[in-house]
Amino acid sequence: MADPVRVDVHMHLYPSAESGDWWKAGYEIWEYGEKQGVRFSRSSGTVGDALAAMEKAGFSHGVAVNLLSVDLFREEALAMLPQDLHGEERAKAAAEIEATMGERFRAANRWLVDALAPIRQLTPYVGVDPWALSPEQNVEHLREMADRGARGIKLHPVAQRFQPNDPRMRPVYDACEELGLVVLSHTGSARGGEPFAEPGAFAEVLQQHPRLIVVLAHLGGGTGARRRNWPWRSRR
Repeated sequence: MADPVRVDVHMHLYPSAESGDWWKAGYEIWEYGEKQGVRFSRSSGTVGDALAAMEKAGFSHGVAVNLLSVDLFREEALAMLPQDLHGEERAKAAAEIEATMGERFRAANRWLVDALAPIRQLTPYVGVDPWALSPEQNVEHLREMADRGARGIKLHPVAQRFQPNDPRMRPVYDACEELGLVVLSHTGSARGGEPFAEPGAFAEVLQQHPRLIVVLAHLGGGTGARRRNWPWRSRR
């Protein structure tokens, strides 16, 4: 009997070790309650790290998903500013970050699809956030990404602070149906109790878009999670 094909369907990759380390350092597994002995990988999440880990673990394929969030992108960009930047110069840099958020999102998606284009073992899913781009801009960007190799989109309604049936997302879902893009979404509790990503929140989306392929990651894990106020994640 042949060995089973092993596929990691939920990987996050980063353009640099510095970026990957920043995201890992701020991640907190809270949905399932505190767990003693939970350890993070030593890897930083670069493409090379992913390929090495897959080979070591015997995985033949992986799906790399881009998590885009205005709040988190802002936080990372500010953290990467020079430590000696203060006062008006820092305020100017912060304003530039805010003004270029949409292009930062596009650049992150373009990096992912271009980086994975020559790598057959990895499939890219690009990020979509209704706060960063208008519905029309998101659809235009999705068409570009599909042409360049994207096979799906990644949503995180909790981190991105929107309901799955948000009217701004309807054109996105229409485009996904047309382009054959899979929708992979985080599901689970929000610390403030908001139903952003509870499984039932996707019912209306599925009713309105019967041809849409939706994958609910984690499927609502953490129903017994501790409830806290926003934000969903804290930096150390």
